[in-house]
Amino acid sequence: MSTQFTNKDLAKSDDAKNFPWDARQSPEAFDPVQLDLFETSWLYKVVDWWNTRSTLLCCFSPCLRCWADHEVIDGTDRQVWKKQLANPSNKRCPDSMKGLWWMKHNYGPENLVTIFSDAEFNGTFNEEGTDGYGEWIRPLRNNWTRENAIFGLVFSVWGNKENSKVVGRMNLKDGICTVHGDRGEGAQVVYRQNADEWWKVHYAANPVSETTSKNRIISSILFYI
Repeated sequence: MSTQFTNKDLAKSDDAKNFPWDARQSPEAFDPVQLDLFETSWLYKVVDWWNTRSTLLCCFSPCLRCWADHEVIDGTDRQVWKKQLANPSNKRCPDSMKGLWWMKHNYGPENLVTIFSDAEFNGTFNEEGTDGYGEWIRPLRNNWTRENAIFGLVFSVWGNKENSKVVGRMNLKDGICTVHGDRGEGAQVVYRQNADEWWKVHYAANPVSETTSKNRIISSILFYI
């Protein structure tokens, strides 16, 4: 592991080391809670704002699509993702986090995501991404595809804000990351299962809260390209 670290690297590494990683463990099985909701809740089926053909909310789509100001792309075209995968922000993306990932069983609007590849990385970790600690941070606008539905369009509008960013701590030694914005610093945890799969788990609160026992996996991130 390189020793050429800046003061910022050392500070972010110390912050990640002090995070209570042991407060939780990776679930034993993939059990996404949204599958139960959609099978049992009539409200979810009626509102249906995540579906591209929502009969209740489709009338709002043209206005939101104009406001979101996002380009329609062919997500299966690798050239579309070339800039993000080249990591223009800095060249420190660990090998274990590179790539274009597919959000499987995710009823949110995100489908394909380069959430790591073009992020800014700070910390004391190795190039392979198998050891070390740190932080990753990136703007929301261009790091994933959005489904052409009300839910996706609303997220697109929100992601257009200049200060909309997603941040995470990294514990690459154990293959664990956090994902958070301003509302929480540990309610979402991503566990590396193998080289091609991570499990993203949403908890009811941050690790220091008494409600953290309530947790289910809501989506997995599978390696796509």
